[in-house]
Amino acid sequence: MGDTTPNSAPARQATAEVIHWSVWPARRAPLLALMVGGFIIVFSLVVQLVFRSTAYTFVSLAFLTLASGPFLFATRYRVDAEGVEVLSPFMRRRRNWEAFKRYAVDCDGVLLTPFTRPHALAATRGLYLRFDRGDIRDQVMTLVARRLPALNADD
Repeated sequence: MGDTTPNSAPARQATAEVIHWSVWPARRAPLLALMVGGFIIVFSLVVQLVFRSTAYTFVSLAFLTLASGPFLFATRYRVDAEGVEVLSPFMRRRRNWEAFKRYAVDCDGVLLTPFTRPHALAATRGLYLRFDRGDIRDQVMTLVARRLPALNADD
């Protein structure tokens, strides 16, 4: 059988620009993860004791687990020529580069925002790409900087 890998230069370039990684903050801080898990369980038990309602207990358990999800569970990221994808156990978001206008970098990652100026809704309307390793940070920032202008506080 023949090789089914495309041999054209554009196909090789498109696949070379795909960067994927995962970040699991609880793995880096296992004691904190244990404390968060313990708090969720204890709080849910207190809800059961106070309200004597299994429904409230499960609602509190679900709510606190969902709220702590980005810390407790691994999130996978994929950046390619078309856009950005964020996958977690509770969410899947895919956005094309056209949806973003600027980016803002901090010590833990980069926020891709649909606003051209600093805005209070940037964190909820944009996508935050968290980094775990320096080599991934450099690769992703190179790709993001080619696609979007930086968001300056002076703008």
